[in-house]
Amino acid sequence: MTDQQRPEVGDDSGPADLGRGRKTPAKQVTLGTGDTMTLADYGQRFRARIADSILIGIGFAVASFVKFWIDLPGAGGFGPPMPSPVTPRLVLSYVAFVPLFLYEIVAVAWRGKTLGMWSMGIRVVSIKTGHAPSMLASFWRGTLLAWLVLPVLSLLLYDLSPGSDATFLLLLSAIWVLLVHLSVFWGEDRRGWHDLITGTVVVTADPPRPADPLGGDTA
Repeated sequence: MTDQQRPEVGDDSGPADLGRGRKTPAKQVTLGTGDTMTLADYGQRFRARIADSILIGIGFAVASFVKFWIDLPGAGGFGPPMPSPVTPRLVLSYVAFVPLFLYEIVAVAWRGKTLGMWSMGIRVVSIKTGHAPSMLASFWRGTLLAWLVLPVLSLLLYDLSPGSDATFLLLLSAIWVLLVHLSVFWGEDRRGWHDLITGTVVVTADPPRPADPLGGDTA
């Protein structure tokens, strides 16, 4: 090979590289510490959300059965419904749904990842520290993502008649949840509204790379 044909060392551009099908370098995010981490791609986040949705769906089915059993008059429940809209039986019947709401909040605050995120090799970290977010940040992040929980639970008590409060709440919550999940596509560093508000970012499970003292990132 002549000198004219031999590519320069470190030159990653040019038709020759494109012809070999080189992968586009993964996008990086700079943390408040100056370290950099690799952002999770959209596919990883989508597959993680699907996996978690399946787990939550199974849990929701179990919780619905528990609530149905509690509501049964006489059989396994605690008697016929009382006229008051808020009863001890009603409160108890909703206890089964609490773990579904807390699942992502506790998992993200504890290890920075849910089971779905773990399976995809991604995690949530504070953009300031690179560590798992605080319980408070995780709570608000999960709340912003789970607005659909409240109307779904309300459907266990009310029908979906046109113009009902449950229908209106369900519609608003569905629109909000859709916009929150779509906001990662136009947000800086693939951060959705829930990430921007809570100071978090979704990255791969790779450890942070310390910044080069001379100004560049280490390899």
